Amino acid sequence: AARDSAYWAASLDRAEEAAEKALELDPAMVSAHVALGNVHRDRWEWAESERSYRRALELAPDDPEANQQHAEMLAGMGRSEEAIPFARRAAELDPLAAIRLNALGFILWNAGRPDESLATLRRAYAIDPTLRYVNRNIWRILLSTGRYAEAEAFMQEVGIPVDDRTRRVARALAAADTAAAIQILRSDTLVGDEYYLSALIG
Repeated sequence: AARDSAYWAASLDRAEEAAEKALELDPAMVSAHVALGNVHRDRWEWAESERSYRRALELAPDDPEANQQHAEMLAGMGRSEEAIPFARRAAELDPLAAIRLNALGFILWNAGRPDESLATLRRAYAIDPTLRYVNRNIWRILLSTGRYAEAEAFMQEVGIPVDDRTRRVARALAAADTAAAIQILRSDTLVGDEYYLSALIG
């Protein structure tokens, strides 16, 4: 764990250095301001992160990545309602990108809008049904809102066999007990869908 933490810190340092060098060459480079905002966000340096994203949006208010990353930063600070317009704008600017809709759907969920969130995530799924994080978010919203039959049907739709172990994982996740869900998975390493279910737990 310590090695992973050191590696992560070093990777952020490298990303920060690259972004700052890019801005020295071109202070108006939007992608560099976004990259710098990402570094600060991942360090939980919220004020610095917001400053970088806002500068990117001043330079390019219609940049979908700047809008999405700013939205995700705001949501990370617990400001989900404030984040929604930026996430929605990113999805409008890049309508065929499932990743934009996924971000919007997740932020809507954090803002306490499960129905709107689920509808948005289903649009992302329709664009790209192979994205595991979209599938995971749909599944967990269905579980947490008590729609167990829909959750099982969705799992079968994405190709995950619904057996007793899967149902126990689902019950644990519905109760917001992620640790129990992971323990159930780890207790049976012979089942071939473990990797995918672990990805769903996220």
